[in-house]
Amino acid sequence: MFKIGKIPQVLESFFRSLVPHFLWDQGAYFQSLVLAIAFAWGRRNVANLYRFIDAQHHRTRFNNFFHFFRVDLSELLRLKAVQLLEMAEFLGEKTVYLIIDDTK
Repeated sequence: MFKIGKIPQVLESFFRSLVPHFLWDQGAYFQSLVLAIAFAWGRRNVANLYRFIDAQHHRTRFNNFFHFFRVDLSELLRLKAVQLLEMAEFLGEKTVYLIIDDTK
């Protein structure tokens, strides 16, 4: 088993534009949970994800993050997608291919 102790510098730059949209320490909770979800296998509830996160905060704080955050995550995802597309350097008629999966 592994523990996420510190967010890698490459990923910090990815999250840097998202963190100001959160209140208090919720940006740090968001970063840790996204990484834990990306690397964890099996059941992904807070109790199981917490095992992969270095214990800086108690797991009830992560649970409260899900219940009390005041950020529109779909809008935040849209802003990040626009930012990533603006950062890309497109030359001429270069095509951007998107995979849209609406399975449930």
